[in-house]
Amino acid sequence: MMNSEMEEFMENLHKPQMEETPYEKAFKLALLNSRKSSVIGILLIGFPAIVLFVAIGQAIFNFNILDKAFNNITSHLSLTLRAIIFFILTVGFPIIAVALNMLSITFFNYNRQQKEFNLTFKIRWWNILITLAGGILAAFFLLHLIADSLAGK
Repeated sequence: MMNSEMEEFMENLHKPQMEETPYEKAFKLALLNSRKSSVIGILLIGFPAIVLFVAIGQAIFNFNILDKAFNNITSHLSLTLRAIIFFILTVGFPIIAVALNMLSITFFNYNRQQKEFNLTFKIRWWNILITLAGGILAAFFLLHLIADSLAGK
C-alpha cells in the first residue's frame, strides 16, 4: 500500500516548466567577422585597383608596362589560360570581396515561434566602402570586357 501511495504522489507532483530564453526564441547569426573580412577585402580589391591605375597611367603617359609585365609572367601559358587568369584576378577577386563584406555586415535572424526570417544590415563603413569599391571595380572590368568583345578586339 505504501508503494501505490508513493506512485500516486509522484504522478501528481507538480513538474516545473522551463521558461524559454530569448536566445531559444530567436537565432541570430553573423557569418563573418567584419574586421577580418575588411582586411581580406582590401587585399582582394588591391590588385584590380593597381591594374586599373596603371592602365590609366599607361593611357595618359603613353607607355606600355602593364602588357609587357603580364606577358612576361604568363608567357608560357596559352592565350585562353591567360584570359581566364586575368578575368579571375580583375573580376573574380572584387566579387569575392563584395560577397565577404556583405556576409560580414549581414545578420540573419530566425524566429521559431513566429516563423520569421529577418535580415539585418549593420552599418560598418569600412565594409560598406570595400563592398562598393569591389562592386565598382568588378563592374568596370566586366563592362570593359564586354565592350572589347563587342568591338571585336
